[in-house]
Amino acid sequence: MFDEVDESTAMFKIAPTPADQPPNCNFVPLNVDGYNLPSDWYLRLAKEAGRMLRGDIPRQSTIPITP
Repeated sequence: MFDEVDESTAMFKIAPTPADQPPNCNFVPLNVDGYNLPSDWYLRLAKEAGRMLRGDIPRQSTIPITP
């Protein structure tokens, strides 16, 4: 929904590497810490967090998915 951008609750895909960013861009890519993550990684994490909170999957202290 577009109103999520105004509310600062929107999540967007992120460029995985500097090569995937537009030219002359100063954004931090996902691989800045040495991990190769897909562009929708944080969207996937939010999905799994929602599943845990609803009780669809058991709560755990480790990330339930891998990149």
